[in-house]
Amino acid sequence: MHTGKTVLFSFLLCRHACLYSLILSNLFKYAELGVENLHNLESCLFVLFPYFSYMLAEGLGLSGIVSILFTGIVMKRYTFYNLSEDSQRFTARFFHLLSSLAEAFIFIYMGFDIAMERQSWSHIGFIFFSIVSFDSAPTCDFYT
Repeated sequence: MHTGKTVLFSFLLCRHACLYSLILSNLFKYAELGVENLHNLESCLFVLFPYFSYMLAEGLGLSGIVSILFTGIVMKRYTFYNLSEDSQRFTARFFHLLSSLAEAFIFIYMGFDIAMERQSWSHIGFIFFSIVSFDSAPTCDFYT
């Protein structure tokens, strides 16, 4: 019975995020925020709207992280191309910067954690898997 409840919540969350993203796509398409000096406003709204989806999902008792994931996927597919060219360039660079900073933070954190912890080399499989994952992740990101 617990699995059915999880599937129902996942479906509701996916539906909520997709509906929210499609509404935003129409907003950006018909609001014409790309005129004159409104490129900054358009970019800021594009960056902030997924956070509103997160807050709404958390308020409804659903998973905000999954909501922001689905919202981001659908917004990339439909909303991004309704932005002006300047806003598209800015948001692409901004999210690339955020992903680079997050990746650097994780590598630094993992490095400090490994250096500061008392080493138990009994987890050699995990260490090998981590090294292979760290080496292959940037390669996979480059080719996508």
